[in-house]
Amino acid sequence: MKIIEIPIKNSIAVNLLTAIILVIGTISAITTNREAFPSINFDQVTVQTFYPGASAKSVELYVTNRLEEEIDKIEGLEEIRSSSSENVSFIFIKLDPDLTEAKKSKAINDIQKAVDRVKGLPEEIKDPPLVTELSSGMMPVMEMNLSGDMPYEKLHEITDEIIDIVESFPESNTPLKYGYKEKEYWVEIDPEKLKQYHINIGLVTSRLLQENLSLPGGVLKSPEGDMLVRTFGELKTTDEINNLILRTNSQGVSVKIKDIGEAKKAYEETDTLYRASGKPSTNIVVRKKPSGDIITLVDKVKKSVEQYKKDNKLDDLRISYVSDMSFFVRNRLGVLFNNGVVGIVLVLLSLLLFLSKGIAFVAALGMPIAFLGAIFCMNLLGMSINLLTMFALVIVLGMLVDDAIIVAENIWQHYERGKSPLQAALDGTKEVFWPVTATILTTIAAFSPMLMVSGIFGKFISAIPQVVIISLLISLIEAMFILPCHAYDMLSIIDKKRSRFKTKKNKEIKIVTSLTNIYLKVLHFTLRFRYLFSLSILAVFIGSIVFVNKYMKSVLFPAEGVEIFFIQAEAPKETPYWKTSELMRPLEKILSENIAPDELKEYVTYIGLQQNDHMDPFRSKGGHLAQIGVFLTAENQRERTADQIIESMRENLLQTGKENSLSNIVFTRRRTGPPVGKPIAIRILGEDLKEMKASSLKIQEKLKTIEGVNDISDNFLTGKDEMRIIVDKEKAAKAKISLRNVAQTIRTNLEGQIATYVLEGSDRIPIKIRYQKKDRMNVETVMDSMIENQRGLLVPLKDIANYERREGTSSIKHFNSERVITISASIDEKLLSSLEVNELVKPFISELEKKETGTRFEYGGEYEDTSKSMTSLYQAFALALAVIFLILATLFKSLTQPFVIMAAIPFGLIGVIAAFYAHSLPLSFLGMIGMIGLTGVVVNDSIVLVDFINKARKEGMQGIDAALYAGKRRFRAVCLTSVTTVLGLLPLVYGIGGYDKFLRPAAVALGYGLLFATFLILLLVPCLYVIRLDLFRSIRATLFPFKEDVDDISSKTT
Repeated sequence: MKIIEIPIKNSIAVNLLTAIILVIGTISAITTNREAFPSINFDQVTVQTFYPGASAKSVELYVTNRLEEEIDKIEGLEEIRSSSSENVSFIFIKLDPDLTEAKKSKAINDIQKAVDRVKGLPEEIKDPPLVTELSSGMMPVMEMNLSGDMPYEKLHEITDEIIDIVESFPESNTPLKYGYKEKEYWVEIDPEKLKQYHINIGLVTSRLLQENLSLPGGVLKSPEGDMLVRTFGELKTTDEINNLILRTNSQGVSVKIKDIGEAKKAYEETDTLYRASGKPSTNIVVRKKPSGDIITLVDKVKKSVEQYKKDNKLDDLRISYVSDMSFFVRNRLGVLFNNGVVGIVLVLLSLLLFLSKGIAFVAALGMPIAFLGAIFCMNLLGMSINLLTMFALVIVLGMLVDDAIIVAENIWQHYERGKSPLQAALDGTKEVFWPVTATILTTIAAFSPMLMVSGIFGKFISAIPQVVIISLLISLIEAMFILPCHAYDMLSIIDKKRSRFKTKKNKEIKIVTSLTNIYLKVLHFTLRFRYLFSLSILAVFIGSIVFVNKYMKSVLFPAEGVEIFFIQAEAPKETPYWKTSELMRPLEKILSENIAPDELKEYVTYIGLQQNDHMDPFRSKGGHLAQIGVFLTAENQRERTADQIIESMRENLLQTGKENSLSNIVFTRRRTGPPVGKPIAIRILGEDLKEMKASSLKIQEKLKTIEGVNDISDNFLTGKDEMRIIVDKEKAAKAKISLRNVAQTIRTNLEGQIATYVLEGSDRIPIKIRYQKKDRMNVETVMDSMIENQRGLLVPLKDIANYERREGTSSIKHFNSERVITISASIDEKLLSSLEVNELVKPFISELEKKETGTRFEYGGEYEDTSKSMTSLYQAFALALAVIFLILATLFKSLTQPFVIMAAIPFGLIGVIAAFYAHSLPLSFLGMIGMIGLTGVVVNDSIVLVDFINKARKEGMQGIDAALYAGKRRFRAVCLTSVTTVLGLLPLVYGIGGYDKFLRPAAVALGYGLLFATFLILLLVPCLYVIRLDLFRSIRATLFPFKEDVDDISSKTT
């Protein structure tokens, strides 16, 4: 092959190319953007509509139902979920993952058009429904909690200044803020004074709007010059607002705002409250632009904020940093670097045992060249260094040197036979060119189907096969065109020092020869008893599969490495948020007393809402709801796991909560890895909420009987009671009052109405008109409200209406336009899996469904995610096998030899199963990825081994002799490639270079699977090859008894 000779004969150019690759790869590694996850679109769209002052049922009836009716007509939608709660409608739409990008764009445009088609939404909805496409660029990278012993005014000012600091960085997206109250001016009216002066509250609103003006009047052209004219009457202070004249009579007596109420500066009134470590806090969520570097941004923010605190001498300000995603990126970068260094050292040591120092160095050099070349290509393709691309680089680390070893070892063998350095480099490379190319292609084929996995999982994990494929292709180029040149240079140096080399050569041959002789004896024995040996391995494989089904769990993403969990609680429904806040303090005390300082970063109390994170679209809101977010230190920095910490406090928290009228106390964990549903999530769909709630309670009771199931609850929450104003239409008509006028007056009295704005610098501060606080808490005052009729007369509300009290609902959830209540629960993964619990409860639910015809049931959460993801992975696995078979059949021009080569794949799973059980790991999504990688890797050595058997048979050897010859020739290479891959993964399995539980299952599957598969490659593959020849011989003898007995049906290479 002339193409191989060119680089060997141009070593200066090749060495220069090597240096260039190392330099630009290093630069790319330093400059490539680092982020938590790849920047992708989630194929998810949200529609959010604010309907101030409306109950959950009103929001559902007048907003959500109408929007869903239009959205449901759009093609290409997989799922529509919604939440109608007090003041807001939230619709979550998941697009069909199988749509093309063009069709997805069309579907998003169709959603916007569908929303725009909805006319006649309530007038109180000032802003149109907001349609947003979700992407990873919107995800938080860190949360800052600001607290301390200071007035809220000071904390508000500090928060504003720190937000300005965060926004000043080019990497920063607009931060989110929570526990933060906007400035307002309140004009609080005394209803008795309104009656006394016979004034309607609407007059206050209109007068403020009329008198708060600054309007241009044009240009005055005078002899002295042109001047701009402006009529100025802007309100600036509370005194100006209080002294605003509402009305003046003919005697010149005026009524001012201060006569009927009071204007004052304030902060917006909310039903939510945040506390950090028991102190009132504001929380800033830092977000990154897609083009920003997460580590750079977090470092800048922390450094600048700490400097701001120091410069302003804010000793009383406490700042805590939680949910810091840069920590995971740093950790995995550390794992990647440390494991890379340890892996290279271990690989080099193993190479030195079998090869000369020079050739060992040449083979090991392939790893950094391929690694840095891959990072350079990633940079060119716009890929970032993130948790998933680093995962791929860690997994592929041990594979990168495999093809280099095969080529280097074969060149070394040719040199040991006495060939010149040039001829050894040429012949050694040519001999394994196609087998090595096939090994790379089969590994690529194993990973490629992962590009076809659908859904959000598919988008996230697509970075893994992309990086693996890039790395392997570069390693192939290095092994075939760069390594032979380096080998030639190295052998030329060795050749000049032959006398010194011969001493070492004899030592090396002795080590290799001893190991090879032991192997050949074992191989000869297994070939002699090949049927018994093969059947024994088959029996072990069948036993392993039975063992898996009986004793091992399957968990999509095991709850390991949990660093954040929430304690959610519910007070009686009529409880105001400030009282709920006090009820939660005993729980905070238990937390602070039972979690050691080295285990706890921070705990944040959220009053008035329950949510999984700040991006949770289905958060529940209500003054009686609360939760505490507990942020732990990294798991490897503390003795107890999150589960152990939870269980140590569970009984105490439940009992204390009960004593303080808190109920439905549940613990939820935020898992590492891609977002998945809860272990148990059972959907109840129907129309009658009472009937659905009754079904929910029955299922919850059933779940309580299953050991290992805990934190059982549903998402149906009772809300504030509704006071329904029922207007007597006949009386209203006689009084010349419209229903809309009644509703608007009541809304202004209670919720308040923004009349106008005060300009302070760049801020627009609203002036809100409403009743004073004590009158907003009184039913009688509401019924005494004065309604202005068409003649300008004031009529008491109680003269034309009465009221009734009804039980309210905190929120109403929909799933595909149907009402839904979702039951969720956690499980003890040591006792049972999500799949097992769902299977246990299915018969009970089936019986319930027969009795209650108005409801139906579906299974969601991890059970649904597992089914979809595993189905995609199984399909990917099957496709990988088919593509590998096609490559092998093409290479060997045989339909039977691929089965011999691929036999190591299923039997290699024996090692995976044993390793997972020994390491107490459940079968998981990442374990499956490791197995898919194993599929490609284990056939590599089999290809080269079978290729050498075929070549030996072409030279006239019989089956067993050919197998023994090939085993002798390939023993060193097979051992080296397997040992180097395993050693490259070993640091990751045991945390030698840094611990990462997220990556560990894939490393265990690939490492131990390959270790066991190596044993099979060296022994089982030759046995199966000879058994194949036996079968061909028997078939030949049966069909053609008079023909000459040969090894094969057609030729010695079939």
